[in-house]
Amino acid sequence: MLSGKSLRAFAWIGVSAFLLCAPGSDLSAQVPAACKGPAELEKVIAAHPSAGAYDALGAYFGQRQQLSCAIAAFQSAAHLEPNSWEARFNLSLAYLQTQQPAKAVRELKIALSLKPTDPMAHTALGVALSELDQNDAAIEQFKLALAADAKSVPALDGIAKALIAQQRYSAAIAYLKDAPLDPGLQEDLAVAYSKKGDADTAVKLLLELVKQDPSSAQRHNKLAIAYTQLSQYRQAVDEFREALRLDPKDETVRLSYIKTLVILAEFDTALPEVQTYRRSRPRDFEGLYLMGAVDRGLGKYAEAETMLRQALAMNAKSYDVRYNLGFVLAKLAEREGKRRRHKSESGERVSAGGGIPARGGSLSRVAGGRSKECENLVRPVAGARSSRKYPRRAGRLAESCELRCFAFAGAQSTRISKPASRATCRSGEGTEHGNRS
Repeated sequence: MLSGKSLRAFAWIGVSAFLLCAPGSDLSAQVPAACKGPAELEKVIAAHPSAGAYDALGAYFGQRQQLSCAIAAFQSAAHLEPNSWEARFNLSLAYLQTQQPAKAVRELKIALSLKPTDPMAHTALGVALSELDQNDAAIEQFKLALAADAKSVPALDGIAKALIAQQRYSAAIAYLKDAPLDPGLQEDLAVAYSKKGDADTAVKLLLELVKQDPSSAQRHNKLAIAYTQLSQYRQAVDEFREALRLDPKDETVRLSYIKTLVILAEFDTALPEVQTYRRSRPRDFEGLYLMGAVDRGLGKYAEAETMLRQALAMNAKSYDVRYNLGFVLAKLAEREGKRRRHKSESGERVSAGGGIPARGGSLSRVAGGRSKECENLVRPVAGARSSRKYPRRAGRLAESCELRCFAFAGAQSTRISKPASRATCRSGEGTEHGNRS
């Protein structure tokens, strides 16, 4: 989907001919009293309001990002002269920049009825349709713009983004490979290569773009994403960190940074970042899951259990949540098993044949409950995620098997040691029923 940043290529059309204005009439759309333009222009509008004068006033406000004032001025221009292409086009740009694409479409269709071949109007309509997720229609508008100007940077940017949104990466690359050497188009090309799976080419393009503008948070972020595709997580962390330094309010980048730190097991660094993220989004699923994953990595299993249970309640099908919660429950069950054995070895009253403390029944039930829940969590995801389809997670699934063994051993029996349970698991014999024999 295209953002309002694509509109930077369009200039507000200020009509300097407002000095040759015709008498106006009472307007249904008035510019708010708080919106003050240049004194000379205000005098002209007060004496002889005209579409041209209001267009110029709207352009003045638009250039200063006073968009509500710009909209009111352009509405006044369109009311005075309904068939003014300039008023309709400029009003559409103001609507786009205030995230009102449906209103922009309406104005642009009127503008195109007045100038059917205008490439700027076709491009702006393509942007508006893309914002509405109508990418097929948007692409047709961009093609009409490119038919008039094959090197139009805004039209090439628009069609590339729309094709990428449709996962038509090769088509996007075809439009961009011979395009003008514009930094924005080079970013689009890097994204297309990255999403197509050619992360090496994407990294090369983005390294050059970052070199050209080291202050661009967006470019550092895109470079970091490309590095993650290459499993170069150390480089990715550095780029995410720089992107976040340049734009500390970008919580999407912060989330990616935290995830990469978790992959690298840098939990101490991740902790303050995930805490910052959760302050602004306390009920966000990703924040709950990552807080639990970081707590798990720091060995704070009780805290991790709380966070992960909340995340599981929001998305019971999440592989990562189920895996991490299974791990945490297994560790808690293992701890409780150790405490029980320690009490038994310390000479507490022991039942005649079972090796479990007579007063430890409650603890045993807690441990047993946790380990059973652990197994219930892990078994479905282990079956759903084959190592062939997810080779990077094959090791984690093997560990899940071990966790089932450890959980059962810790909660139900003192006869199987950790090394023995590992060996049993790896040989494919570590099932609940097998451990009972």
